[in-house]
Amino acid sequence: MSKREALFYLVILVIVLLFFGRLFFPEPKLFYTPDYGRSDLWNFHYPVKDFLAGSLQQWEFPFWSKDMGTGFPVFAEGQIGTLNIMNLFLFSFFPTWIAWNFSYVLIFLLSFLGSYLFFKKIGISSKASLFSAFTFSFGGYFISRIIHFSYIQAASLLPWLFLLAEHFWKRPSGKHALLFGIVLSQQIFTGGFQWVFISLLGVSLYLVVRIRERDLGALIKKIALFSLALLLGLALAAPQLLPTLELKRISVRKGGLSQRQIFQYPYPFKNLVTFVLPDFFGTPRDGSYPSPFEEGGSGIYWENTAYVGILPLIFLLLALVKKGKSRQEKALWFLGVFSFLLVLGERSPLSFLYTYFGFNNFRVPSRFLILVTLSLTGLAGVGLDRVLQALSRGKRFRPYQSLIFSVVFIVAIVDLFYFGFSYHPLVPVKQALDPPETVRAIPTGGRIFTTREQGRVWNDVFLSRGWQEAYPYLHFKNGLDANLNLVFGRANVRSYSALPPIRQAIHLRLLPRMLDAAAAAYIISPTPLEDGDALELVSTIEPPEPSLPRYYVYENRESLDRFRFVSTYVIGSTMRDVLEIVDGVDFPFERSVILETDPSETFMQLEQAEISVLVDRDQRLVLATKTDKKAILVVADSFYPGWRVTINGRETEIFPANINQRAVIVPSGENTVEMFYFPDRFLQGIAVSIGSLFAYLVITSRRSQRVFQQVFKRYKREFFG
Repeated sequence: MSKREALFYLVILVIVLLFFGRLFFPEPKLFYTPDYGRSDLWNFHYPVKDFLAGSLQQWEFPFWSKDMGTGFPVFAEGQIGTLNIMNLFLFSFFPTWIAWNFSYVLIFLLSFLGSYLFFKKIGISSKASLFSAFTFSFGGYFISRIIHFSYIQAASLLPWLFLLAEHFWKRPSGKHALLFGIVLSQQIFTGGFQWVFISLLGVSLYLVVRIRERDLGALIKKIALFSLALLLGLALAAPQLLPTLELKRISVRKGGLSQRQIFQYPYPFKNLVTFVLPDFFGTPRDGSYPSPFEEGGSGIYWENTAYVGILPLIFLLLALVKKGKSRQEKALWFLGVFSFLLVLGERSPLSFLYTYFGFNNFRVPSRFLILVTLSLTGLAGVGLDRVLQALSRGKRFRPYQSLIFSVVFIVAIVDLFYFGFSYHPLVPVKQALDPPETVRAIPTGGRIFTTREQGRVWNDVFLSRGWQEAYPYLHFKNGLDANLNLVFGRANVRSYSALPPIRQAIHLRLLPRMLDAAAAAYIISPTPLEDGDALELVSTIEPPEPSLPRYYVYENRESLDRFRFVSTYVIGSTMRDVLEIVDGVDFPFERSVILETDPSETFMQLEQAEISVLVDRDQRLVLATKTDKKAILVVADSFYPGWRVTINGRETEIFPANINQRAVIVPSGENTVEMFYFPDRFLQGIAVSIGSLFAYLVITSRRSQRVFQQVFKRYKREFFG
């Protein structure tokens, strides 16, 4: 490595540290950016990473969270990112906030370095590649999405896939295919599945135009090896993919999304102006950006922003008028245009693609802007190279070439730092992680229900004031809304995720009607509630200013126990039947249960029923029971494949009950009931991963390659002469 090249790597590191060093010095801080109705950062991404850290540091694998809703398959959902090497290391050994902040440093380093190496690989000079990589990694696409951890973590590996694909296409080998498969599996392990799809689509589009083979045999070999690399990447990721596919089949997205859901947040053509003026329509920082729920709005700011600065647009024009474009440049132009047509969604001539698998599994077409950004910044590097080459040819300006580049690069840094450095609010770690006052009013183990008024009062502030000040959102912590409750060691019957099981989604819709049956012992509301003798006010939290709401904590006196015995049941063989029973007269959940299959058992009224909790962990529950007769034990936790139960060491059946609960028939007398969760699909995935890696090594061995070459030559002679 030359000193000049080492200097460029040092510049990359320094820029990343300049941007993110403030998370550590002089006072540790965390990003505290809100969203519509909640914060994706603090109501999903940070809590699941905190759960990951807590589990790993207790030597547990985080398959299931009992306090997320009434239980949720957090590993299968994917965005916890357990198997990603970065996550596995950082969150195993460091406190969550340190691992979280350091992850941002590594994510942006990966993006910056990967895009720099890719742009260099396709023939752009080191200087222009540095410029392009910076504008790609610190442009609006990445910076505005800091709130979406798993998304940018997956996106940071996109340029590495392009780099390896370019390496692979120039010199196809088993080593390059293996590296591609490993990086692809790591991207899948981030849980950013939409960005995996976007990356693979982008690489395929790039290679379609990149192909320039006159030898049919060489072309077939490259296509075969590339296909093998894709399959290997998917196979290596099978421990994550198989549990996720199992969840998807029973989730609200099992059949894909409707066209209305896919195009709910559009990218209007008028938003092109934001490539020049990112805040032309306003900014959510001060509440001036129009609501995406309004007719004719401008979509969601952070979904539609891909600002890369003014200079890249100027250099893009120079790349456009360049004659004699290379195959790589043509591939970038094609990638950029095709991707932008995808961004336009239902307004695009390519809108029909969103009826096909892959496209119809994800929302927000503007997320394809990452491919537009990669193309734009890469071509801007081509244009900058034209300028630098022109300077080097002129004797008058040749001595100043490096100085002129330095000025251009510094202007780009100032431009994007001005846009992004103060975009996200920061609060001291202590303030962010200090338990809200409502935590003191609710004992550990007491389930919470946060009323939907939480979202309304949140939006009252968010849509009018943005996040110029963080203290309103620190006050909103008192709502302990899903899934922020995980950070503070409390359980909430509501959960927030991208892939909820159908049972859980239906159960959530029926809240608060089924609050008592869900064992919601406490209710938190930013408005006062009235419910006769059922609710007892136990705490009132005053706001830091009069314009913000008080928080009221109520004890629900009619809440049922999380574990209870009943002696009667009714059958609802379909979900529609179950909903009709719930929608009818008040169902007596305190003494009966709704089952979906008939156990063909008869039960007598109990005179003695005792339940003691011996173990209550996320993936293991042990109860000691004592009854005078056989009875049905109802556990007000989510029903999901992978849960098993034994009674006195003998396995028995778990019945789905009350839409999203579990029921077990327990014999009379003293019994030990143990429920435990382990996803079989995970073990199957490990077997697939190990077997596929072994098969790949065999296939790509020299002996196997000689055999394949002989077979290929024989068929080539027979079919092509």
